[in-house]
Amino acid sequence: MYAIYLKCPSGRFHPISLPDGVTVNRLLFASVWAERQQAQKALQTLKKWNPDAIMQIRKVGV
Repeated sequence: MYAIYLKCPSGRFHPISLPDGVTVNRLLFASVWAERQQAQKALQTLKKWNPDAIMQIRKVGV
């Protein structure tokens, strides 16, 4: 499973929740994708909307 992480002003990366549009502290509340290609597609869309944001895909879970 994969999640998209956003770099916050504090310098730390936090996972994001797409339905809520916020960063979260627990992966339980984060948006996750089963395959990396799905997460990559969502990341490309987010990059179009937020070109200055620093985001990355990370593998989460088992």
